[in-house]
This record gives sequence, C-alpha cells and structure tokens, in this order.
Amino acid sequence: MIPIVEITLGSLLRVALEGIAGNPTSAPPKAAQLDLLDGIFEDLPAEELADCKKFFGQRRVKIVHMFPREQVDGPMYVISGPTERESRFFLGGYMGGGVTIDEDTGEASEDIGAIWDSTIRIGCWSTNSAQETIYLYHLAKHLLTANRELIEEAGLMNAQFSGTDWEPKPEYYPTFVYLRTLELRGQVEARASVTYGLIKGLKATATFEDASNPDPYTVTVQVGEVPEE
Repeated sequence: MIPIVEITLGSLLRVALEGIAGNPTSAPPKAAQLDLLDGIFEDLPAEELADCKKFFGQRRVKIVHMFPREQVDGPMYVISGPTERESRFFLGGYMGGGVTIDEDTGEASEDIGAIWDSTIRIGCWSTNSAQETIYLYHLAKHLLTANRELIEEAGLMNAQFSGTDWEPKPEYYPTFVYLRTLELRGQVEARASVTYGLIKGLKATATFEDASNPDPYTVTVQVGEVPEE
C-alpha cells in the first residue's frame, strides 16, 4: 500500500468549498452556506467578515495539483509534493510481520517496506489581493486542524503543520501574485506484498575421482520433491 495523501487533501478542500459557497457550481451560494464562515472567522470585524463572505460567495477557488499553469488565474489552492525520504527500513518482514505460507498453494508472502518522512505543501494563491490569500490560508488551516484524524486515516502519521509567506513571483508580472503556504510534515508507511514459491525439495549431484579408482563416479542426494528435468 502506498498512501496518496495529496489526493485526500485536494478532496478535503473541494468538499469544504462546495459546502461553504456552492463552489464550483455556477449557482449562487445560499446564505446558510456562507454562514458557516461565521464560526471559522468569528474573530474578524464585521466589515472584514462581510468581505470574506463576499469573496467565497462570488469567486471560484481552483484546486491545482503540482503547479499552476504559466498564466495564473487566481484564487487557487496549489497542492505540491510530497517531498519524501526513507527514514526507517525494516529487514526480515515488514515491522516484524514475517512470512505467511498458504497451505493450499505452498506459496509464501511477506510485506516489505519502510517508513518515509513526507512533506506536502498547500499554496494559497491569489492575484492582486493580499486579503484573498489570507482568507484562503486560514480556511485551509482550519480544515487541516479540524480534520487531523482524516489526514491520519489517509496515511500521514504524526502530522505537524506550519506556514510561511513567499516573496512576490516576478515571473507572473504584470499580474501580482500573493502566495502563502501551509506545510504538512509527517510519516507515511510505504509497503508492498511480495509472493514467491517455497523450496519443496533439493537435489545435489557431485562427481568424484581418485587415484585408486581411475573411473569417476557420481553421487546424487535428493531431499523432498524435485521436478523431473
């Protein structure tokens, strides 16, 4: 099993946006949907909260994996990674699981694998509006905090979150891009099941010759079942 946590994160963001603002359908969101933002952004002044609701009610937020196209059309979430490396590798069966033998087929199987350190980034992009980036960032932060158990079920263990601002992206000028990222760090189990046949028999043949007997002679020893050649 190889967890694909970034797909789960994309689905989490998509479902949340649809629940809040009817996004990405063309139908205008209902007031009750936008009222969900009251609990998430309850510390905002009334004017800022109204602006936040207007943003999520009128703007379609895209979800992009890997990186945006050359032409940035914000606002958007850009999920990149994971950046990974093996941190713990298990010998002699995955995490001590050992070999399992199928009595009917005689085949043996075992899980092999390792624990990987994994980092996934959620970029909160907007064009020409720092406020939109702030709203996107804190909505994603709320969703990660509220759904930590779901993230662990998707395969990212011991998740830790962090965030940072990025400098302007000159490659997108004249469009001014604001970018803040959320970073998820944790561990994932990467394992695979390997199946192979058991050795049911062994056959060894040796040829000898010595000074007292000029004719060489052969000795064959067989243990168990050996297929005919």
